[in-house]
Amino acid sequence: MVKDNRVEFAMYVINHFNLPININEVKWEDLNEMFEKDNNSYFQTLKLRKKPSLKQINWVVSNYFGFNPSIVREGKSRKNDIVRVRQICHYIAVRIFDYDPDEVGPFFNKHRTLIFHSIKTIKTQLDVEIKLHKIIKELVDKLKG
Repeated sequence: MVKDNRVEFAMYVINHFNLPININEVKWEDLNEMFEKDNNSYFQTLKLRKKPSLKQINWVVSNYFGFNPSIVREGKSRKNDIVRVRQICHYIAVRIFDYDPDEVGPFFNKHRTLIFHSIKTIKTQLDVEIKLHKIIKELVDKLKG
């Protein structure tokens, strides 16, 4: 019998849904084939999805917090509220949608090192602020549409 995460997952499903199946009766070859097929189609679907543009990320995040996107993007303001919105844009673009900091920096008229600083700042805040997790998840869900 194969012992790995698939077995544990199969046992969880069988128990959770109260299925009349004995774990010893499972045909692991079939399960393995289904697992591979489902994973491949899932990852193909993910690859086919387009990531939002930096303009869309800026627009969604800025509007969520009630700011004009052009002020967040091009503004030189160092007010904490605007800086935080800009940092969240940077974080979502680089960490969630795999944009290169060299791509994000010029869009926001910022140096790439500032993008790294923004990401580090938001990561630190995520450790402290539980509400920020929820906000970023909402924003990402809107962007994935």
